Amino acid sequence: MPSYTRREWLNLTAAAAVGAHSFRLGRTGSDDLDAWIEGVMRARKLPGLSAAIVKKGSVVWSHGYGWANIARRTPMNPDRSLQNIASVSKTVTAT
Repeated sequence: MPSYTRREWLNLTAAAAVGAHSFRLGRTGSDDLDAWIEGVMRARKLPGLSAAIVKKGSVVWSHGYGWANIARRTPMNPDRSLQNIASVSKTVTAT
């Protein structure tokens, strides 16, 4: 599992925010957003992630990508997969 510096996490978070903003504004379709996220996952060798777009306190879109557990081949699910975000949440909140 790769480790990231705080700056790399900020860059990934900012890129995700831009992609989500474009999706929300109708500038891209969900297929484009899926392709972008899957491309980032391949480039960063991420086994799995969940993403969501929240608007006015409500989740308007969410999706799981890859694996929550590679050995058991459990797919990532935004509703059921637990996320260990640790101190990364400070960076995401600040962004």
